[in-house]
Amino acid sequence: PPSKSEVDKFLADNSITIHGTTPLTPILAFNQLDVPEGLRAACDKFAAPTPIQACSWPAMLAGQDVVGIAETGRLDLPYECVQGFF
Repeated sequence: PPSKSEVDKFLADNSITIHGTTPLTPILAFNQLDVPEGLRAACDKFAAPTPIQACSWPAMLAGQDVVGIAETGRLDLPYECVQGFF
């Protein structure tokens, strides 16, 4: 997992604010995903999770509700990587 300083830098660099009662560690690299390798392989064509993916996946994988607001350049990118989880 990423260090606290890596997480703090990631959140600051991406202007991310997280609200909630459960501590959250963003997934900064696909190899940090705790999912079967076959699902992780679906994201191999991407360099790294987008900021909204990095911060929403930990909560979603823990069964928590997530509301995220993000600016994206490609509307299909988050869908491509999330659809493998459902």
